[in-house]
Amino acid sequence: MTQKEKTICINQAVDSYFKRNHNESIVSAITLWESELTNHFSSAKTLRGFLRTLRDNNKLKEAIPSIDPCIKEKNTSWFFLKSPFIGNCFPPNGYTKMKQVNLSKNIKAKCKDEKYVLDLCDEILDAISSRQHRFDFLRGDAGTMLPVDGFYEKYNLVVEYFERQHSESVPFFDKRETVSGVSRGEQRKSYDDRRKTVLKAHNIELVIISFSDFYFDSQRRIIPNINNDKMIVKKHLQKHIP
Repeated sequence: MTQKEKTICINQAVDSYFKRNHNESIVSAITLWESELTNHFSSAKTLRGFLRTLRDNNKLKEAIPSIDPCIKEKNTSWFFLKSPFIGNCFPPNGYTKMKQVNLSKNIKAKCKDEKYVLDLCDEILDAISSRQHRFDFLRGDAGTMLPVDGFYEKYNLVVEYFERQHSESVPFFDKRETVSGVSRGEQRKSYDDRRKTVLKAHNIELVIISFSDFYFDSQRRIIPNINNDKMIVKKHLQKHIP
């Protein structure tokens, strides 16, 4: 199958799945494959590989609007949302009840906060960011393209949301060793610095918005206050507001 044909199959599979499962609002890639796509992709791994190809070519969201990737420290978990929830991180009444979703609380909260902030940026800038965008010139130690949280081509602007791991020591994340032989904490700092240096060298502005800019709870998760949060984000994006 061609890339276009594969994309059509996935979009049709998502529609078919939710028509048959009325009470669900989110489905994992492996569940979608098992339910709808075994005749089109040889395995769930093949499906995920195709999604990564679209992502690396910055075509993912355009090709599959329902896609909702959740970026982990090392891997990406792939999910598809029922159409009314596209653009949100997790459906408010469906997500926590679904047995097939098995993410840690840290990952779920990180995705939720990051998307909350980027959604505010989209609204304020009147533009849709390319989420988890990859530049060919920005790569990690193993040669893989490093993602940025949101890229606004219109403004030549990258927005990064920094959760607590970027400013505090978090042993759960930081102690694990990477392929480079350094800890995750050391690698994260190195990659944060690399993004700043490389983006600047390519005349791309970087705006960093931290959890500490907002009201947050004991787990350093944002406590939403829309009006106040919009003011905070506007200060960061002031020069770009149309």
